[in-house]
Amino acid sequence: MLMDGQQIENTFYVSAEATIPEADLVTIADTVLDWVGSTYFPQLSNVVTCVGVKTVDLSTDTGPTHTSVPSSTLSGGVAQPSVPNATAWAVKRLTASRGRSGRGRVFVPAIPTTSRVGTNGLSSSFANAIVTAMNLLGTDLSTAGFQPVVVSRFHNHLPRVAGIALPITSWAYSDLVLDTQRRRGPGRGS
Repeated sequence: MLMDGQQIENTFYVSAEATIPEADLVTIADTVLDWVGSTYFPQLSNVVTCVGVKTVDLSTDTGPTHTSVPSSTLSGGVAQPSVPNATAWAVKRLTASRGRSGRGRVFVPAIPTTSRVGTNGLSSSFANAIVTAMNLLGTDLSTAGFQPVVVSRFHNHLPRVAGIALPITSWAYSDLVLDTQRRRGPGRGS
């Protein structure tokens, strides 16, 4: 994504029953790009644009990649200013496992100012729309034959011999307090 000249991203993981051929990387990228345009971006301020969806085969150090780009400019769907670049909101991915390795977060950018409550809060309608969007991404990827997962490469602060992939069972949020992503601040992601 691009917001106020800064490159920002959200990262999602999927697993499959077998080795993922390059053609599947295209399918995954196109599925996510369709979701961005139809479900995710309609919730976000129109100051953010999607520059593409990159897929990477993580099974080897030299695995293939693919990038799908929108056929035309793809901007957020809410014609309102956004909170600052470094302001985001965390939505959490949950699995059947406990502990830090069993969950993950996505930091949602380009929150429309109309979705803000007070100085540091977020409206529950925006939060619920994002959770619904994330669940729909899971449905879209599952329908295409890919399991959305949380990837864990560390346990107790030590690297695992091999990373593990835990299926996402649901999406949720802990609170309606805005969060910070310092790496998205001006001059950090360009």
